[in-house]
Amino acid sequence: MDRNAFNERERALEDEFFFRVDKELLSKLRKQLTDEAARNALASASGFSDETLLNELVQLGVSPDTLGSLALAPIVLVAWSDRRVDPDERLTALATAAAEGIFVGGPAYKLLEFWLANEPGRQLGETWKHYVHAVMNALSADAKAILREEVLRKARRTAMASGGGVCIDKISPSEQRVLKELEAALSC
Repeated sequence: MDRNAFNERERALEDEFFFRVDKELLSKLRKQLTDEAARNALASASGFSDETLLNELVQLGVSPDTLGSLALAPIVLVAWSDRRVDPDERLTALATAAAEGIFVGGPAYKLLEFWLANEPGRQLGETWKHYVHAVMNALSADAKAILREEVLRKARRTAMASGGGVCIDKISPSEQRVLKELEAALSC
């Protein structure tokens, strides 16, 4: 075999090998960029920042709208637990959302504003419980613990805002009941 034919075959082999490797690397890079965009969208909609949780939610295919509802519905349920939203609860819920990464004026924030102004039906709580069970059953133990802590922390912060009556930072019985229901739903 002459040297030119050998060199051509050598280049062809290298080209084929590197083409496949480059193609795989490009595919991985595209997936990484897509996953990163999905994580950012989920973080924006929910205020969650933990990478472990966000990565698992991306892998589950959870949409930003759905995650926003999963994260914000407990705040709304606590705020409406006594059939009215105290002005302090409203301000705290909105401030919590903003502090937790929910963009003020963004879709999730506007949805929260709407829910705090309009009492949700009983169906919201039931639908949330069913969905959170499905999500919790699909997450790792670490991600479950993070999700549980994030959701309950935001809900408790809202409950403590109204003062529960005479004592500051006292959670009312109706808020305690809702918090227990939320905790039970998040304990699967």
